[in-house]
Amino acid sequence: MVGSMYSLTCTVTGADSGLTDAGAMVTYQWLKNGAVVSGQTMATLSFSPLTFSDAGSYTCRATVTSSLLSVPISQNNTNATSINNINP
Repeated sequence: MVGSMYSLTCTVTGADSGLTDAGAMVTYQWLKNGAVVSGQTMATLSFSPLTFSDAGSYTCRATVTSSLLSVPISQNNTNATSINNINP
């Protein structure tokens, strides 16, 4: 896997996510081992190429802001994925 392209994708689903609102906005923040990965605010986190230093536990924090309510509501949904055993 080292030296190859690799990506992780964050997907927000569910009727209660606020995405039924046409004006809903989703923002993303990726974390590695609990720390913010600077500049990584898209739904997909890409590694090109994957290196040994990329090994770790990754979490995507997705925040949905919806105008369905008079006050915007945010939901943080997190799931962790680990990149391990990235031998050449």
